[in-house]
Amino acid sequence: MIRNFQKAIAIPVVLTAAILINIILFSIFPILQRFFSDDLDSGTSVRKPVDTVIEYRKPEEKKENPVEQKLRQVSNPASGQKSEPVSFKFAPDLSVEGTGEVSIAQQDLQAVIFEEGETDEPAVPVYKPPVDYPERARELEVEGVLEMLIVIDTEGKVKSIEIVKSPHSSITSAARKTVATWRFKPARNKSIPVQVRVRQVVEFSLD
Repeated sequence: MIRNFQKAIAIPVVLTAAILINIILFSIFPILQRFFSDDLDSGTSVRKPVDTVIEYRKPEEKKENPVEQKLRQVSNPASGQKSEPVSFKFAPDLSVEGTGEVSIAQQDLQAVIFEEGETDEPAVPVYKPPVDYPERARELEVEGVLEMLIVIDTEGKVKSIEIVKSPHSSITSAARKTVATWRFKPARNKSIPVQVRVRQVVEFSLD
């Protein structure tokens, strides 16, 4: 009977102990699961890459010191006096025939036809016979003024004759023939013989 009583008591105790153990295990299991999961997460966590910033510094440019250029003054130790610059002036004598620029300037000057009054020295008549009064003009009783422009060259000869005004053709012909024989001392500019254009007027009258 005692054995039966002990068995009856032992069965509830074992069941109670089993229940308590299960309760304890169920209560501890979440804690253990959280603990192991934290360790697992910490062990298997992937580290994010760290951004690496590289700073590039431009090398400083070396400033080169400008080289000072020194001018060396050369002096003559033998002379104690200060030397002064000597200036030379060249004035070509255009009256003398030469070579180079002087002769070119002379040729250019002689090629120009100056107007009356533009020369340093005017043309001076050396041989100037008068223009004849043609008989034909007398018969027709022609009177009037003959106006001409003549060019005198560097030798004093009449180079060209331009009739500006004439009372009759016979007078024009006579004038051309006579004026072509005229001779002059040529006009001059800077002592150089030059060509000049002059105006000549001849009056024809029967009185």
